[in-house]
Amino acid sequence: MQRFVNLPLTAVILAVATLLAPSNSVAEPSAFDGYDALLKAHVDDAGFVDYDALHAEPEALRRYVDSLADPEALPLLDQPEARLATLINAYNAFTLQLILDNYNGDEAPQSITDLHGGKPWDQEIWNLAGRTLSLNQLEHEIIRKQFDEPRIHWAVVCAAYSCPPLRAEAYTADRLEEQLAEQEAYVLNFNHPRYAVKQQSGLAVTKLFEWYGQDFGPDWKAYATERLGVPLTDQIQFVSYDWKLNSKANAASLKK
Repeated sequence: MQRFVNLPLTAVILAVATLLAPSNSVAEPSAFDGYDALLKAHVDDAGFVDYDALHAEPEALRRYVDSLADPEALPLLDQPEARLATLINAYNAFTLQLILDNYNGDEAPQSITDLHGGKPWDQEIWNLAGRTLSLNQLEHEIIRKQFDEPRIHWAVVCAAYSCPPLRAEAYTADRLEEQLAEQEAYVLNFNHPRYAVKQQSGLAVTKLFEWYGQDFGPDWKAYATERLGVPLTDQIQFVSYDWKLNSKANAASLKK
């Protein structure tokens, strides 16, 4: 026969109160939240990165990069916004990690093109949902192949000065459309000579149109000029691409 112990009423009340009392411990932020926080802390409004600050506190980025190796890290195709947001975040996080991994002591690389013999995008060193791949495979074989979305070219950032600005927050499924629209509006704007500028010889735009023009439909010139608010012209040139690191330090020096 099962025997029951009669506890004093005060002991029962104390036990219940202990169970119901709020805990003083604070839950550790998720790897994604940590990544979002580091972008807010170390990326400025123009998309330049304080790499030295990231290098001094690398744990949050490393934790997020490691979390992407989980087989369930990548949403399925039936969740397109969540999947694309995750893929963009992964590309940008891997690129940030690449820069941190190639510091020379306390000194950042001068350019991403200085790494891995000038072919950093071909290194199959990243793990996304259990698959080892390169940055080129992630961008061209997954993102561009799975999504008919030209604005990804304003969102994936290759750590160069002439790249689109790194957003100071992570991409999310519920705000992806808004975020991509803001990125495009920032890039296709004459306030930023890295991307578009009026010259005596005509219009000059980012070389991303030269490299990926087919992604913008049958006529990338019409796409660009419509969004820039200028007449369509055949006299379109390309802004020289600056491969210097997209660091706050480089941005400050170029303003002098």
